[in-house]
Amino acid sequence: MILQLTGKTRLNTSELDKILTFKSHTNHAREKFNKAFRAQYSIVCRNSSLSIDNKVLIYLAYLRPILAYASPIWECTSNSNLTQIQALENKTLRMIGNARWYHRNEEIRTALKIPSLTKFIRKLSDKFDADLLKVLNASIAKIPIYDPTDPCNRKRPRYSLTL
Repeated sequence: MILQLTGKTRLNTSELDKILTFKSHTNHAREKFNKAFRAQYSIVCRNSSLSIDNKVLIYLAYLRPILAYASPIWECTSNSNLTQIQALENKTLRMIGNARWYHRNEEIRTALKIPSLTKFIRKLSDKFDADLLKVLNASIAKIPIYDPTDPCNRKRPRYSLTL
């Protein structure tokens, strides 16, 4: 199956644009996250009587998967798109941890024991790439083996979020 990209193309709930910048997909993910966050605001907000552990669990189980949906595909997006998604994550974690403006985002993540979104996406991508080798589909078997150390592959997706 060859996918013709003209303008914006929807594939499941992911949006692909003609030049694969993933801007429309990240905007859609941000809108979905904001909608879900507003629905959970009363139990995640700073003044909630819910424990921090339960707030973190709500974030990890319900909110973060919205941000990371289809991330092995769009991990090669531009830094500006990734920064917008990270801002949503930082805002949410700051609210969950009841952190003030002078606390660094990395300190908040360390205190809550949550890896950054880029590390999480990298982990998902590595798992996706490893599972892709086990697929018995003939079309996928024709794809050449990927070598991230090859300089020709420096702009390929698996090279993009090296940490």
